[in-house]
Amino acid sequence: MSVLPMSTPSYQFRGVSQCLYTFERELERYEREGGSGNPYIIFAMGDRGFRDLKNSQESLLIKSIVEYDDASHTALFRMETTIHAVAASAFADTFLLWKSQFPELRLLHTTTSSVRGPSGKNKSPDGAWKPAILPYNREAKWPSMVLEAKSSERRPKLEEDMRFWLEGSRGQCTLAEQSLSRNGPSTTKNILFTEQKMTVVRTSAPNCDRITGQLPIRFEDVFLKPKKPGETDFQLSQTQLEDIANEIWTVQFTRARQQS
Repeated sequence: MSVLPMSTPSYQFRGVSQCLYTFERELERYEREGGSGNPYIIFAMGDRGFRDLKNSQESLLIKSIVEYDDASHTALFRMETTIHAVAASAFADTFLLWKSQFPELRLLHTTTSSVRGPSGKNKSPDGAWKPAILPYNREAKWPSMVLEAKSSERRPKLEEDMRFWLEGSRGQCTLAEQSLSRNGPSTTKNILFTEQKMTVVRTSAPNCDRITGQLPIRFEDVFLKPKKPGETDFQLSQTQLEDIANEIWTVQFTRARQQS
């Protein structure tokens, strides 16, 4: 968690009720500030506290945990704004529309499941998928595709998240998707630089394209099996990207008008 800003709020975990009260207070502050700052909160807690939290009925806290490090005994929470939620769900809906073309192939959506990496860190993505039937010798816990929706996170934090999935899985997770609420989706594969990127701007400059780039995702990378006749790669179209962006902008600029 060293890549987080020094100003990241940090608290001692003193039970689920206290954690919920503190989180809700920070969330209210974050929303008042427009959701443009640091979205993270750290709670220091032992393994028992983390288990108590995961076994509680407080869905707001449970869905907000993005990682737990049993070496430092700290849990990282992310405050989710409506913009963040729309960015994640809009891309997921488009991706699942492509998947629906192959009803005989089962693809499990494992978003709520946290994954424990080799360093002892547990992490939950914004979206994750893997085939119901996995290849021989593949660890069942690792998804084949991961979605991380980002809006205001700094570059080092993005790289740390990608490193967990791509390097922590020792090559079993080969595809990490970033749905960026300001710039558009991008995909990182195997190495920590953006391999492909598709961008849309709300208002383009004169003589400049409004939508640029391509975002293909190979069938084999998702389903972990060779592609057969009739099975196609995922390709985010310009119309689909514009639809995703419009959903985000509707929330973003409606909120901006309400706050002005």
